[in-house]
Amino acid sequence: MTDMAHRFGSDRATGLTLPERCLVMALAGWLQHSALPRLQRSPSGRFDTAGHSRQEAVCAALGALGLLYRGERNGIWAQAGDLADLQARVDAQPGVPDAVLAQLIQAYIAYAAGDLQVLPTTRAGFAPPKDQAVPCQALLRCGYLRRTDAGRLRWTDLIASHMQEAVLWDRAGRCLTDLWTAQDEAEAKLFLQRLPSGLRNQLRVAVLEKGGLAGIDLLKHHWTGGAWTEIGQKNGASLTDAGFRVSVFTAAVRMLQEGRA
Repeated sequence: MTDMAHRFGSDRATGLTLPERCLVMALAGWLQHSALPRLQRSPSGRFDTAGHSRQEAVCAALGALGLLYRGERNGIWAQAGDLADLQARVDAQPGVPDAVLAQLIQAYIAYAAGDLQVLPTTRAGFAPPKDQAVPCQALLRCGYLRRTDAGRLRWTDLIASHMQEAVLWDRAGRCLTDLWTAQDEAEAKLFLQRLPSGLRNQLRVAVLEKGGLAGIDLLKHHWTGGAWTEIGQKNGASLTDAGFRVSVFTAAVRMLQEGRA
């Protein structure tokens, strides 16, 4: 390897930089040890992904790395190699193509952040979950994450295409969960403002002292079927006609508990 290659951590034989080769091993290792055991396994040790596109993407990515092979019918995969074999291939010539690395990142994001939701998708800073420490460190070294001034991690625009492909970010690169949370909180604020002031205070006390379920029970006894009343009703009414949505009420509870409403 030339001095310049050493300086930039690059191996011209494989076509991947050293951080990228580490990323291949980190993501493949997590998918094999943490994702595959969650897939339905037959008594013969095969993995059945039929009908699950993100699980199929995981197996296809591992298949492209030589760790799995497709069985006798679609949706069935079987073990083909181990991580030691993969490390040897990553270090050999010509190594792992860029396209396979992109496929691996996509499978990881879609499954870990999309299906399992063990990986944050927020645009805000976050502390990596314990089981994501190794993948996140590898993603950080490759520029998909950066460290904030507060020492937390934040996604960079390099990950945008993978988040968008997994339908976790919109076309503008905004986290859909963040957008939905903001929308729910805006509706929750309006919901609380429309309650009679006395009832709103009762709801705050109930939520702070006993939690969200107590808040729901309280509201049921203050809904007449057509309007809110500060006078408690003997029999609780259904909140369906009140335009009550669980996600909005959950946001209201969170805002009350955090002193934001």
